[in-house]
Amino acid sequence: MNKPFITFLTATYNRANTLPKLYESIKKQQENVIWFVVDDGSDDNTKDLMEKWISENSITIRYIKKENGGKHRALNIAIPMLTTPLTMIVDSDDYLTEDCSSIIKKYWMKYNNTSRLGSLIFEHGISCKNDPMVRIKREVVAPRFEYIEKNHQFGDYSDVFVTEKLQEFRIPEYDSENFITEGPLYFDFSARYNSVFINQVISIGKYQRGGLTDNSRMLKVENYHGALYELRQAMSPRASWFGRIKHAILYDYIAIACPVSLNSLIKNSQHIFLTLILLPIGYLFYLNDRKAINKISKV
Repeated sequence: MNKPFITFLTATYNRANTLPKLYESIKKQQENVIWFVVDDGSDDNTKDLMEKWISENSITIRYIKKENGGKHRALNIAIPMLTTPLTMIVDSDDYLTEDCSSIIKKYWMKYNNTSRLGSLIFEHGISCKNDPMVRIKREVVAPRFEYIEKNHQFGDYSDVFVTEKLQEFRIPEYDSENFITEGPLYFDFSARYNSVFINQVISIGKYQRGGLTDNSRMLKVENYHGALYELRQAMSPRASWFGRIKHAILYDYIAIACPVSLNSLIKNSQHIFLTLILLPIGYLFYLNDRKAINKISKV
């Protein structure tokens, strides 16, 4: 059999209930692949499951377990260890379409000689292949961050990275903070490499209760160093005006809610005028959330 050409990289925490569906979908792939699972300190039976699947020897699995520290740290640990030409980050509550690896291989052969190519970007289905979270209108080569900002197509995609290009980057880590999105990785990656946007669904998955998307603003407040770093990037001239305004409002929200001087955070935003004029809107969002939290706590 040919050498594996792609690694499906999964960072997981207490998802023993959803991992079997992902495992079964990887077993159905027509191409030779690797499944690399980084267990971020799960205390359910994830380890037992992984050891069972490794012993079955149905697919090539790499499994490591680390102390809990967040998805970004799990990915940072795994990225230097990747060995296949391509890497796709797959969440532990998602699963792959049966033709996922075949579709990736087809487009990799079509575009692998494209100048400054860093990734192939496919659609992500919500419930099935005909239900993409974001519809890619046509095949196009463009930097990821700029394309999404320009077309206002925010949501989940299925990113397939050229591994050697991905290994040039890491997601920022901050002491005592266990959450930051992959936003800074995509921002920095887009400054150096192009992506091909392809209108085919290759992975599927709804948001799970208790996942990282639940209470996202509260998560960002609790992990404010990383969140503010990401938002400063998102307010750069590379973003659309719509994007800069949206991110400035969220920056103000977090600056108001976190235990750091508001004045100093506004000054360090690098967009003082924008964050100042939008401060009242950020404050309204903060008041609304605080009322909702207080109401829930009284129930």
